[in-house]
Order: sequence, then structure tokens, then C-alpha cells
Amino acid sequence: MPASTEPHVSVTLAEIARIARDTRTVLGLCLSAIHTAPVEGARGFGVFRM
Repeated sequence: MPASTEPHVSVTLAEIARIARDTRTVLGLCLSAIHTAPVEGARGFGVFRM
């Protein structure tokens, strides 16, 4: 069986925790922006139906 040519990725537990924390921060910012933005319809466009 030939050896794998794909690179080995080593991620530490601290890096995983940082990525998870950053993801929660970005998700929180997005949800906050969606929640505080006014709800408006698109002007000049009808309803698209297939």
C-alpha cells in the first residue's frame, strides 16, 4: 500500500478552542445585526414563483 501524499494536519486543543470562540463571536455579531435591522421588502420586485 503506498504512503499517503496528503499533508498531516496537527491542531492543538487551544487552537480548536480559539476557532470555536471566534466563530461564536462572529455568529453573535451577525445575529445582533439581523435582529436590530428594520425589516423591509424589496421595492420594484414581485414575488418569484416557480
